[in-house]
Amino acid sequence: MGNLIVCFLRFASEEKADANYKTLQGKELKGNLLNVDYLGAKSKNKGDLKTEDVLTHFPKASKVSFNTSTVSRTAFVRFFNEEDAAKAFSLKEIEIKGHMLKLNMCPASAFSSGNKSMLLHY
Repeated sequence: MGNLIVCFLRFASEEKADANYKTLQGKELKGNLLNVDYLGAKSKNKGDLKTEDVLTHFPKASKVSFNTSTVSRTAFVRFFNEEDAAKAFSLKEIEIKGHMLKLNMCPASAFSSGNKSMLLHY
């Protein structure tokens, strides 16, 4: 999975948005398939992951927190030690509740507590 690139389009009407949604969904752009979604109530990505869902896959996590903005849905998973974080990070991608999650290791310098952290994109 490559870098996430996001584009927001605003249409003059909901009908035009619906027509473009149908036209663009699954089309290829520069070798990548487009994943088109609405913002708000019509979005198919409801951010339905819960802390217990993440902890099932990462039982040694010390903390799980979510950012469910409309731009990027992420979860921060912190571990008490580098060994537990490295073991969790070795998975690279996992699926939880139908979401394919991409794992990124966060630099230790980003957190004053010294806990090792991982960022999940879903």
